[in-house]
Amino acid sequence: MMRPLVRATLAVVLVWSAPDATAQPADGDLVLVSVGAQQGVFHTETRLLGLRTVQGTTTLWPAAVVPGFANDGMLVLTTLSSGALFRYRANATPSVVTTFASLAPRDLALDQDGSFVLAASNRIVRWDGTTATDWVNGPLGLDRIVRDGDTGDFVVTRQPQGDLLRLDRVTGLYSTIATNLGTLTGIAYNPITGRIAVSRFGTRSGLVLISSRSSSPIVVGIANAGAVAVHPWTGEHLVGTYDGRVLRVAPDGSITSTRSYGAGYAFRDIAVWGSRNLSAVASGQRAVTIAIDLRFPRSSARSYCVAMSLANRPGIALPDGRTLSLAPDALFFTTVCRDLPGLTQGFVGILDRAGSATARATVPSTIPSGIRFYIGAAAVNPSLPTSLDISNVEVVRR
Repeated sequence: MMRPLVRATLAVVLVWSAPDATAQPADGDLVLVSVGAQQGVFHTETRLLGLRTVQGTTTLWPAAVVPGFANDGMLVLTTLSSGALFRYRANATPSVVTTFASLAPRDLALDQDGSFVLAASNRIVRWDGTTATDWVNGPLGLDRIVRDGDTGDFVVTRQPQGDLLRLDRVTGLYSTIATNLGTLTGIAYNPITGRIAVSRFGTRSGLVLISSRSSSPIVVGIANAGAVAVHPWTGEHLVGTYDGRVLRVAPDGSITSTRSYGAGYAFRDIAVWGSRNLSAVASGQRAVTIAIDLRFPRSSARSYCVAMSLANRPGIALPDGRTLSLAPDALFFTTVCRDLPGLTQGFVGILDRAGSATARATVPSTIPSGIRFYIGAAAVNPSLPTSLDISNVEVVRR
């Protein structure tokens, strides 16, 4: 009975559950890096007008914040003592994960092999959890980086030229997406539209939404923009400014709300708590096994389901305004909630008491190079409005 229930519910409805008003961040809360008079890492709460300070972060000189692997807290990149990486878990003081001697990374993004890719002025560095090694050199001025969830490549900003560069994950070669965009301060990928969002300072048009399929970017009138993130289920842009505001911008570029937290805040980066509850790890080599790590803390000991597709758009539009970015194609209906001998394992099951589970998918050696697989999951949770909890969608490039 469980498999038909999950399949039917997955294809019909999902609802975002409002987080509890507690002293620790909950799914959907924003985590913000400020470099102003109010310096450190902060987070929002649903019924709190101001921001809560993350303990122990006011002297870290934070530069970037990203969700940890499989929802394991937040990783905070700092420029303290060349460079350091801290992990912040709910209700705990951040702890040092690693330091980067003689390296001052500006930003980081998770790759499909489980390593983090860091932009560091004149080079791109891979950190595998133990060792940082150079991957690609130059050009000078590399600053913010994000993984393009459509292609599996990386997109990097370059300062002071104001360039937007694509970095091919396989070849390590750069290509130019756009030039002379101004002082770029942030970058994010939008899974709903496929556009790359960049924030820029020194202009009243501080948010630009760029598509590789269109020569006409969407320009949004926001002054003093210092950071941008995208909610993975709604495609809503979250823009932090250097004068302490957070604006919510719809996928089409229309501003839907503005909240001011005070001029003492200068937001340098922004992320959504709980927005990486699925991480897929694969080398991209022949006959590869994709390891899929799930973490749904709201849905511990509940049934879950995994699915794959060959495209992420058009996704499955949901009544509450969210979209599951998996195309309902033949691969989706073949794999959803199904363990196929020799191909998928753990695509249906029960989450443990921490809300975690692992799954596997084997890509046959006969699959041509260049094929991309998109992977997502959902958990059944009767305590949520429509009985479902969903994951982000990850791309694996063969």
